[in-house]
Amino acid sequence: MFGTARHLPASGGPGTGAAARAFWFLGRMGRRRAARIAPWGDGLVEQSLTAHLRPCRWDEVADDELVLLLPSLLHPAAMARVGPLAADGPASRFLRAADEWREATARPDRAPRPARAPNRVQQILDRLHAAALKGQWSAASCVAPPMPDEFPSLAPEDAAIGAVHARIHPAYADPRLALLHETLSVCCWLGHLAAGRDALLPPAIAGPLATLLDSGAPQARHGGDPAAAVVAHYADLAAGGATRLAASARAVARTGRTRLVRSCVPSIV
Repeated sequence: MFGTARHLPASGGPGTGAAARAFWFLGRMGRRRAARIAPWGDGLVEQSLTAHLRPCRWDEVADDELVLLLPSLLHPAAMARVGPLAADGPASRFLRAADEWREATARPDRAPRPARAPNRVQQILDRLHAAALKGQWSAASCVAPPMPDEFPSLAPEDAAIGAVHARIHPAYADPRLALLHETLSVCCWLGHLAAGRDALLPPAIAGPLATLLDSGAPQARHGGDPAAAVVAHYADLAAGGATRLAASARAVARTGRTRLVRSCVPSIV
């Protein structure tokens, strides 16, 4: 699925100033700590497509894997095995993301600069948590999931923002969002860079990333793909700029060789 994991020289560059520094809240608090952990995808991008399509349970997967949409985790049987309040289920993971954001935005000295107002991001994360929790309760009690008009799906732009800040694919909360599986995986991947963590860029992410960045270029943002504009926004803040990241993505897509992308979020200790 990801191609050969040959780590090439890092892309990314100098920080993007005050806007980038705002992303202290998404990481494990800074570059110094990030340097002690492996980049996203380490040990994951080397796996074959078959490995990612294997049957698995929620208690078997790590958060890094949830950047991807693993089909077996969406199966009703997999959801039924997860208790509504289980720590390893999707609802608890979205709740952690919502709580982290709430704590971060309570710090007036370091106001964040997300793609939308902080309270809007909070609403999106809370809504993903509520949708995931409702899905788990429905699966555990064998009750039919809510109809679309009961629980409207997020707009693509909001789903993209939620993916960046949760770093968990939103389709695990609302399976209807599986239609955007590539776009939302790209957003989850980008969320790790915005969290101050380096990330491996495999071909499976690089192809749609390049397309989204081209669609989200300044000349295409008006009337273009709103999710692509979200990708371009966070690429500017956390990955050395959308232009540089798009060039790296095109190179990976062309050669099939995974590349390490450095986060430009500075150290906050």
